[in-house]
Amino acid sequence: MLVSLLADGVDNRGADLGLVRQAVILAGCVGRRMQPLTLTRPKAMVEVRGTPILRHQFDWLAESGVEQAIRLR
Repeated sequence: MLVSLLADGVDNRGADLGLVRQAVILAGCVGRRMQPLTLTRPKAMVEVRGTPILRHQFDWLAESGVEQAIRLR
């Protein structure tokens, strides 16, 4: 629900939010449930169809119009 409200540029009170241009990706933790995939790399770098998960996330944000994104761990 929040994503659709932000995409429309209006929150649930009717306030104009404008377009979302910045994003933060929280990519911490050890990833114990993903072992043995995470024994040699962080879980954000585990590949899905040959591309790290983090790259997919940055691509999805760019496709949605986000111009700046950072990763925190």
